[in-house]
Amino acid sequence: MADVDNAEQVSELAMESVLDALNPFNNKLNWLLVALPLAVLFNFQHNLTMAFLFSMVAIMPLAFLMGKGTEEIALRTGEAIGGFLNATFGNAAELIIVGLAIFAASKDPEIVQTMVTVTQASLIGSILGNMLLVLGLAMVWGGLKHKEQSFNSDAIQMNGTLLLLAVVAFIIPSAVHHSGGTFSDVENIS
Repeated sequence: MADVDNAEQVSELAMESVLDALNPFNNKLNWLLVALPLAVLFNFQHNLTMAFLFSMVAIMPLAFLMGKGTEEIALRTGEAIGGFLNATFGNAAELIIVGLAIFAASKDPEIVQTMVTVTQASLIGSILGNMLLVLGLAMVWGGLKHKEQSFNSDAIQMNGTLLLLAVVAFIIPSAVHHSGGTFSDVENIS
């Protein structure tokens, strides 16, 4: 009988946690969820500019909710599965953008280069955002509350090395292109 009561309590706590995450009074970012139905409406009206703008606004609270969801699952399943889910779903927006770009390019061969550019911009933004913006904001935000902070120097060194590698990987094809290289030269380097 105690196991049944414990299971019911866990279920109630999980439901409260979900409702708290969705409550706009607990998190002001959730007010932006109003943009989601507007994005769908403008998409059905074929107003793609407004659909894009409202989708861009709606993705912010959706990314937050996805993060909260993976945290809740991680609390119940363990650190390894939680880390895997965070790594997978933390990049869900980029995966969706890349998938939709590939789908759109397969339907219309004239926009292939545009979709390649969209995919590159999405991946570059993700890399720079995760390595620079998130780390920098964490340091600034932590510095507001704690005047002295400690951090793992190995993790910072690894992030710096990965950032340097990413920058070099993007600069070399650009340098070849701007120095007069042909498209096939750039493609071979990439």
